[in-house]
Amino acid sequence: MWKLGVFIDADNISADLAEKAILALKESGQIRFIRAYGNWSCKNSSWKRLANLYGVETHHRYNITRSKNAADISMTVDATASLYSLMDFNTMAVVSSDSDFMPLIQHAQARGKNTVGVGCRKTPKTYTNLCGTFHYLDNPEVIALDAASH
Repeated sequence: MWKLGVFIDADNISADLAEKAILALKESGQIRFIRAYGNWSCKNSSWKRLANLYGVETHHRYNITRSKNAADISMTVDATASLYSLMDFNTMAVVSSDSDFMPLIQHAQARGKNTVGVGCRKTPKTYTNLCGTFHYLDNPEVIALDAASH
């Protein structure tokens, strides 16, 4: 059974899709923690509801420049640090359609973690193929994640 550490790129995905991701991941294992990264000053009340309902730890980063990489970098640093911590999880789930997280996925796999990507069909194939499992949130049908196959 997967013991999941979930990292959500809240600048890349809506609260509704993030909730769909959380529910799909809950079906595949035990979620140990959920962290979401983004500029919370411009998020709607759906994110607040999601954070309260599922115990999501929110990490705020202002967009200092037009590119929104501040949250991505914070998420990557925290996720990498978690790989070296005493946190009890065996599977890293990254909820984003952003292929910039490829090095994070590669590093998690090198550290012996299972990897799950969760995002939309726009996600580049190089990223989806790298993840141990990739779940598309914009499928017309809900696809169950199969922890037994990995």
